[in-house]
Amino acid sequence: MVSEKFVSMTNNSLATEIFINVCKKAGVTPDIVYESDHIDMILGFVSGGLGVSLLTSQIAKKFIKGNNIKIVNLNEKINVTIALAIPKEKNSAPGIRAFKKYTLEWFKK
Repeated sequence: MVSEKFVSMTNNSLATEIFINVCKKAGVTPDIVYESDHIDMILGFVSGGLGVSLLTSQIAKKFIKGNNIKIVNLNEKINVTIALAIPKEKNSAPGIRAFKKYTLEWFKK
């Protein structure tokens, strides 16, 4: 197996689990040299040549400006199911209803 140096989200995150599985599927053993919960720190490590990282394209595009980083799109899409957890009450607060509506509309895009 090929070994690469990687910069990753903190090990207890779903993103890390997906990352490890994608690497295994590609035949790569990730050598995680740095971990962080902060995207800007991860991209700083990548920009400094300390490793590569697997991020969502939306996050990478948002934070890449001004960094010495190249985005390489993967040939295969990675699908993840997520859920929105809200209070069970039917008469929830207006802010919760508005957030739910916004979130559901955003994910339809």
